[in-house]
Amino acid sequence: MARIGTTRPIRSSRRYQQDRAKELFIRDFFRRRRISRHVARHGYQFDFHGLTVRIPENSPLGVGNTLLRNKYEMEEARFVLQHLDPARPVVELGGSISVVSRLIQSRLNAGVKHLVVEANPALLAICSENADRGPEGQADVINAELGYGAARLSFAVGDNIHANRLTAVGDTGKRVIEVPSITLGKLLARLGDTPNYSLVCDIEGGELDLIKTEGDLVGKAALVIMELHPKVYPNGPVDAEMIKERMGAAGFHLVEQINDVCLWQRHA
Repeated sequence: MARIGTTRPIRSSRRYQQDRAKELFIRDFFRRRRISRHVARHGYQFDFHGLTVRIPENSPLGVGNTLLRNKYEMEEARFVLQHLDPARPVVELGGSISVVSRLIQSRLNAGVKHLVVEANPALLAICSENADRGPEGQADVINAELGYGAARLSFAVGDNIHANRLTAVGDTGKRVIEVPSITLGKLLARLGDTPNYSLVCDIEGGELDLIKTEGDLVGKAALVIMELHPKVYPNGPVDAEMIKERMGAAGFHLVEQINDVCLWQRHA
């Protein structure tokens, strides 16, 4: 029994790193085995809320693993399933491999417009394939990045397909490419500038500039599903709270927040 006044020995930084590396190795071993068994039977086709989607063969282990465990983008998926109006056009910023796009498509009525914006050109083929699966096939995939001040923007691309974004301080080790810029105003013009659309937004911190620059156009939406990224904001959680305050001032009610994903609906 430890004597009064004694404390537990603190693991050294080196020991901690070794233990953590071991934990990650074991975790990835079981992830890799689980995914390999699935791929042997079904290829790279996965189920997502009863829908079939395909993921790239070089996807990070976390993508296939969360799909198999029904945890892939679970917050966005829940909000789409419970709240998306099938008669309302959708602007989706940050399509990635379009797994969520596929779910959105399955909820929309025939002929309802759905714009999917994805900046990484390497993902366009898989993005279009998943977004246009099924009989709906009405998604319009656009290779661009939401941004302001230039016709083309620098975009940091890394191995993690869910962490690509406009270049920022600390983006070392990533490849930088140039992509066309687009604004929410231009996207709404494609919809006919409707004041009654749904916005689904997961753009790795770019939502901060969106709210600051085109908050009035965000305010035209009837429903907004947005993932916040306080870890990459200049002022961290303070900027996240600023976004919430501006959404409230624009007439939105924060219906629910799960982790960093928020669901806003316009006050009736």
